[in-house]
Amino acid sequence: MIAGVPPIGLGMDGKVQYYKRKHGLENSDIICDMPLPVHKWPHPARHVTIMETNEASTYPIEIYSDGSKAAGRVGAGVAIYQNKQLIM
Repeated sequence: MIAGVPPIGLGMDGKVQYYKRKHGLENSDIICDMPLPVHKWPHPARHVTIMETNEASTYPIEIYSDGSKAAGRVGAGVAIYQNKQLIM
C-alpha cells in the first residue's frame, strides 16, 4: 500500500468476480457499474442545480472558476476560499 499499488490478491479477486458475473457463473443480486457508451453519458448541466447568491448572503466556502479559449487552446482555473482564506 505504501507504493500506491493495491495488494495483488485484491486485484485478482476483483477480476475473478467480474468474469463470473459477466459470464453468468455466479448467482448474485449485486448490481455492478458498467461503462456507458459515450453517447449515453448524461450532460452535467442537466444534473446540477445552480443557485445564484445575493450580496447580503455570506457563505463559509466560495468557489470561483474561469475558463478561456485563445489561439485554439483552452484553459481553466479555479479559486476556493474557506472563511475568506484562499485554500486552493
